Amino acid sequence: MRELRPDWDAMTARAVPHLRSIAGADTGDPHLVELVGELSLRSERFRTLWASQDVKHKTTGSSLFNHPQAGPLELSYEQLLILRGDMQAVVTYHAQPGSDFEERPHLLASITTPGPGPGPGPGPDTPVRSRPARPHTSTPDH
Repeated sequence: MRELRPDWDAMTARAVPHLRSIAGADTGDPHLVELVGELSLRSERFRTLWASQDVKHKTTGSSLFNHPQAGPLELSYEQLLILRGDMQAVVTYHAQPGSDFEERPHLLASITTPGPGPGPGPGPDTPVRSRPARPHTSTPDH
């Protein structure tokens, strides 16, 4: 997992206080207790972050990813909590328009988009590229 997230320290520093924020006052929930116990046994970083007792609820921001097929991605995210008993959330990710990363989600979609169907040309299992990907140019910041 760490190889997919070059911002591992920053991401985990956001995720653990966020987990506390959605747990709220229900810290005795058996599923939460089991999750925190398992993560605490496996990760010193989690133990340290959980022990700090920070509570932060952040619904927007940006994250860095190292995707094995698309390469580096910096994506903005927005989160919508669904207020039900099981605290589900919908999270959307998108690249900023005009950024070096804008075409990469389209590349990923084209890798998994089936072709137009049987008959001449590509079959239903043939990936179709909807737009050509822009070549990545390295910059000192990325």
